[in-house]
Amino acid sequence: MEKLSYYLSKYIPNFITILSLCCGLTSIRFSINENWKIAVYLIILAAIFDFFDGWFARKFKEGSYLGAELDSLSDFISFGVAPSLLIYYWSLSELKSLGWSISLFFAICAALRLARFTADIYLAPKNYHRIHFPYGGKISNTKHIPGSLLSVNKRSQISIPSLYTKNERAWVSVTSEGFSYLVVCVGAFMVGSIVPFWASDISKKTTQLKSSWNNGPSKELNSVDK
Repeated sequence: MEKLSYYLSKYIPNFITILSLCCGLTSIRFSINENWKIAVYLIILAAIFDFFDGWFARKFKEGSYLGAELDSLSDFISFGVAPSLLIYYWSLSELKSLGWSISLFFAICAALRLARFTADIYLAPKNYHRIHFPYGGKISNTKHIPGSLLSVNKRSQISIPSLYTKNERAWVSVTSEGFSYLVVCVGAFMVGSIVPFWASDISKKTTQLKSSWNNGPSKELNSVDK
């Protein structure tokens, strides 16, 4: 039974991704046949499947490089190629080469965006999505500071004064041998919630996360490694 549960949790996200890919490919077929309504519905259905494959992967904690590659391929077909061909056959075909160039531009942008996302997975260390401490020690205090969730890209850093003090933050005070230091986590637009390692079993509801940050870890969980 445990083996069956393991295989289900491992392959369900990939199966849902394949369903999303099938919707994208089928949408292309209906676009060629000029059945616009079904083509649009299939792209929407692909988006729903795309949401749930990620949801199940996070729920089962079974993300993999295979799943990431398959998801990127599915997204490119369903949200890059399928919409491009739908728009081209629906209205841009009358513009001939110009219309086709516009469709190609949309698809290429989607491909580049997905390629960059996939590259980040391979370039980032395996434990990238966690708090990194420069020295080991004991956590003496933690606190959540409310704020905005502004983008922290280069343009925002230049145009918004004191950007990092405006965003939502959470800090951890660590006492090490002979000194103490502070680690500050800064929230931003399109960044996932920062779940404290001492409360990884809770849901990602905002109220629970804030409570966990303000309460801090128990004595059994307040040690950190470099």
